[in-house]
Amino acid sequence: MVKRRVLLVYPLTRRDYWDSPERYYFPMPLGILHLGSVLEAEGYEVRLVDCTVQRNFEEIIRKEVEDEGLSFVGLSVMTVQIPSALDISRMVKGIRSDLPVVWGGIHPTLFPEQTLQAPEVDIVCVGEGERTVVELVEALRSGKELDQVRGIGFKKDGGFFFTPKREPTDLKTLPLLRYDLLDVNEYIFHSLPFSRQKVKVISIHSGRGCPYRCSFCINSHPLFRHYRQIPGERLLAQIEGVMRRYEPDVIYFQDDNFLADRKRTLFLFDALKAKGMEFKWYAVTRANYLSDNYLPIAFWEKYGPNCVGLGIGVESGSERVRNEVLRKELSNEDIEEAVALCARLNIPIGASFMVGIPHETIAERLETLRYIDKLRKINPTLSCNIHYFQPYPGCPLFEEAKRLGFKPPVSLKQWEQMLDRARSWYEWYIPIEELPWIERPAMVKYFLWSIPFATSVKGGIISYVMRKIASASLFIRRKIGLWRFFVELLFWQVLRRTWRFVRHLRRLSPKRSGEMRGI
Repeated sequence: MVKRRVLLVYPLTRRDYWDSPERYYFPMPLGILHLGSVLEAEGYEVRLVDCTVQRNFEEIIRKEVEDEGLSFVGLSVMTVQIPSALDISRMVKGIRSDLPVVWGGIHPTLFPEQTLQAPEVDIVCVGEGERTVVELVEALRSGKELDQVRGIGFKKDGGFFFTPKREPTDLKTLPLLRYDLLDVNEYIFHSLPFSRQKVKVISIHSGRGCPYRCSFCINSHPLFRHYRQIPGERLLAQIEGVMRRYEPDVIYFQDDNFLADRKRTLFLFDALKAKGMEFKWYAVTRANYLSDNYLPIAFWEKYGPNCVGLGIGVESGSERVRNEVLRKELSNEDIEEAVALCARLNIPIGASFMVGIPHETIAERLETLRYIDKLRKINPTLSCNIHYFQPYPGCPLFEEAKRLGFKPPVSLKQWEQMLDRARSWYEWYIPIEELPWIERPAMVKYFLWSIPFATSVKGGIISYVMRKIASASLFIRRKIGLWRFFVELLFWQVLRRTWRFVRHLRRLSPKRSGEMRGI
């Protein structure tokens, strides 16, 4: 049988994903969507499975794997997805041990040998995979030697063999995204990271990478720092296509730094307006781009009213930490001007912060709290999200974290065990207690709870009550300088566990079991 079919899978971001009551944001898996679009254009049949929206993903994968016409199973894997990716790979091998399992994405690119050491993985794709995946499926289909495929690693003669690296993809050569490869209805009402409102949203990926080199970001790694953007004319065609087909209320530019190309930004919005295509939009960018020195005030006056939100990274209230440790290259003046501009033009804006950063002092942690207060005085509608620093593989601070005593896993099995320990509501990757440089981890947890609630501007009655409690708690603690004995945090943990238990009982209810999707 000629094998011209490929199964591409986006694993869960954590094993208990479907037990969480807070899944209202479903970003499109644009990585596998790009690969699928290329394969379709080359005449191959593709099935995409997104485990974060398809609760019956195991049943779907089993059925696909049993098809003898399947060439291979590909998984796009970030580090946090390792436990789920291993589960899926083991399931595939349990059904058909002869079927190649291919891992691509950030973790296999950074740790190809570590990934190949796992018995469940046969091939790794190193770097961007649009051209590699076409060569790979053709080699597997025709029986050619894998060493003719650039950009991969595989097992051979008891060892690992790596082919020459592939150059970064020329985005101009890629076909337009085939959104129909996904069930768009699963995402269209759930793709804004800050909103639970029922608005139709379509994600557009308009570029890769970022021109900046922040020390905590994967884009600073040599394998990922090649910054490119889709040319304006091509991006215009993509937007026109999704506007005609899906008629979204909002376009979400799902880039790391959407406004980085000033010339393209001006061209794109003017061209869309000239074609009579009015739409609302959301994007993540840098604070120093939200200035009339970068984009003229006329741009914001013309297109700002249709912006439903902007996200910026502030990271720390301490300029020393922000620019010397995190290498953000961002001044307080840049941030304050951006926040003021959005206040003046009534553009919703959210800012992200971090605490527990290597070399951050307790005083600088409190400086972040004071700076949030300052920004909210400039713009009372500013919402703030806060995380604790987690050393992601591939960024410079990962190496600094190791120097400070962090011992990263050396195998997929060890990553699996570590990630399974990080299951608290505030943990995403590594348990706080396992980061040796963090002083007073309980204080970090308190910040992770109190600041988002205290600065939230939307939500129902529970959010309103928690906002009042968090605001009062922060006010009192700052007044008396007490940063220990966080009973409020215990209260929230009990409340949250109770709410999750209630949600679990409702899902088990026979009346609702057939209609609940867990959202």
